[in-house]
Amino acid sequence: MNKKLKMLCCSFLLSSSLFMVGCDDHETSSKLESNTTFIEKEKIEITIDETYNLYVMLKEGITGSVTFSIQDETIAQMQSTNVIIGKAIGNTHIIIRQDDLVQVLPLIVYDKNDSEHIAFFTLDKGRLYQKKVVFYGDSISQWETIQAEWILKLANYYQLSHINYAIAGTTLAYTPVRFAYYGHWGTELMYTHEKDNQNADYIFVLYGTNDIDENVPVGETDFEMLNNYNDETPTYRGAVNYAIHLLREQNPNVRIVWLSLIYRDTNLTKAKEYNDALYRLCLANMIKYIDLFSLWDANTKGPNMNDSLHPSSAGQQLMFEKIIQS
Repeated sequence: MNKKLKMLCCSFLLSSSLFMVGCDDHETSSKLESNTTFIEKEKIEITIDETYNLYVMLKEGITGSVTFSIQDETIAQMQSTNVIIGKAIGNTHIIIRQDDLVQVLPLIVYDKNDSEHIAFFTLDKGRLYQKKVVFYGDSISQWETIQAEWILKLANYYQLSHINYAIAGTTLAYTPVRFAYYGHWGTELMYTHEKDNQNADYIFVLYGTNDIDENVPVGETDFEMLNNYNDETPTYRGAVNYAIHLLREQNPNVRIVWLSLIYRDTNLTKAKEYNDALYRLCLANMIKYIDLFSLWDANTKGPNMNDSLHPSSAGQQLMFEKIIQS
């Protein structure tokens, strides 16, 4: 082999070798492995167009600069340095870095109409952080500037932009006696505040205590529906179905969180019947349901209740903890 041909062969082999090294480096970088834990979750699940704040999910005690990136930006993107947004259905990974420390966290993006995800999402701080929320309820939630502690705790924890339309004494369904005294009821308030519901990311509902006291029947079937918000022959099932239908008609993308009745000393059997019906309706309508009834009972109510109906500060702390862990 002459000297010129030999040099050409050597040059080709050298360039081929460099190319292969480059391929190996690229392949290795695409197969990162975690060597630490910044966020204590097995995976993060969001829907298309849903935002999620990663920074507020970092473990306590983490200091210094932490960066976030998305492996496949066709599935999700960084809306800002700390917030991701879902873009297309699929699976990818979030890459969290701090110097030589790395966490590779699976990310799943669902369709925004995925019924199971709508019903069974978790109330992560990252998911609800700084979101717009409307609350509906009775004296368990209070009203105007006199808000229940559990709502104030949620607003502070999630840094919510929230409106509270709960009014002490009100029912979910129309009842003449309560209307004459309080001038409002739940389905009427939901109907009236359509614009706020349209702007909300989440709506929390807790009704039933006063419906029991006004002898609103549970109802016979899960398919009952009020004819309108001031139906004079309501059932609890009918009122719940109407409220769900109304809120989703006003805002198809809103996520509804329905809280069960809490423990009470009076009409306990009726309260359980209401909760059983509510649980079934939430499952049927793919609504997030949170059981607050089991937080205390006759034996443990002492520090958790002010009277036969209302939670104490300790009870409201339990309510808050249950919600954020659901």
